[in-house]
Amino acid sequence: GNETTILNCSHRGLGEHNCNHNEDIGVMCTNEAPTGCKEGDIRLFGGSEADNGRLEICHGNIWGTVCNDGWNPKNSLVACRQLGYNDYVTHTNPNSIEVSYGDIFYDDVSCFGNETRLTDCQHRGQGHSNIWGTVCDDGWNPSFAKNSLVACRQLGYNDYIYVTNTTPNAIEVSYGEIFYDDVSCFGNETRLTDCQHRGQGVHNC
Repeated sequence: GNETTILNCSHRGLGEHNCNHNEDIGVMCTNEAPTGCKEGDIRLFGGSEADNGRLEICHGNIWGTVCNDGWNPKNSLVACRQLGYNDYVTHTNPNSIEVSYGDIFYDDVSCFGNETRLTDCQHRGQGHSNIWGTVCDDGWNPSFAKNSLVACRQLGYNDYIYVTNTTPNAIEVSYGEIFYDDVSCFGNETRLTDCQHRGQGVHNC
């Protein structure tokens, strides 16, 4: 991965192959650096030193920001401890830091101060700026018809017809984010997000 030209990579030799042109490779490139982040990791980005900057949190292998609504010293204490510091100095975002135009993942964060990770604190939920994602079918079967009932009612229907854990062949397979897994509704919820689940973006699908 550190070669400057593909010719420096290991290969059979120029012109040596056992391929047909239906095996020609295609590549899609991007200028975005790989995130390499783990769910719930946080970082300080764009500051003058390693110990200051805009607080960002990883969700779905993407770095996003945290809104300052209701931000208090206990929130900063938890964030700094998660980053390996003993305490915080200030929770004011310096004007010198470049404005972010990416996803805002958390809002109205409220920590007690004894949490080990920022994701353990109360918050509105992980946000996705106008991004559609799917729901995993784990546990979504005829015995969990209440899930379908809640989903159909939220869509404006009175009832559901049947439950299937097999996506109809006519529907294109999704390659985007999976937002929900192990959904379990009582049946009286008004929205699917009110049902029990693993947590937004947490899944094994």
